[in-house]
Amino acid sequence: KIFEVQFGADDVPAPKPRPEGLVRCIECMGLAAAPEDEEQHRSDIVYIGDAPTDGAAANAANIRGVGVLWGAYAEAKVRSEFLVAAATVPELRSMIGPLGLASSPSPPPS
Repeated sequence: KIFEVQFGADDVPAPKPRPEGLVRCIECMGLAAAPEDEEQHRSDIVYIGDAPTDGAAANAANIRGVGVLWGAYAEAKVRSEFLVAAATVPELRSMIGPLGLASSPSPPPS
């Protein structure tokens, strides 16, 4: 499977940039942690998006986000909401690798 869980804007209480859709996906995959461990577990999750709202949703959900620069948005707009962005698939692979961004900074506070 490529996508284990997927929800559209009609499937969640509020669309991106609100975090509810991402939180629901995390919970459906059994990755949600108890409240005292939630931040640590979610820092191991990587959300890849091509829109500024994707980056804003990842930040709001307290998960790491990687922007990709081959979507419909200008590079500056994508970079404005993501700490890191990839211009190519090989670059994306190197960013998420086996450690899933373990060495990158945490998302900025909302």
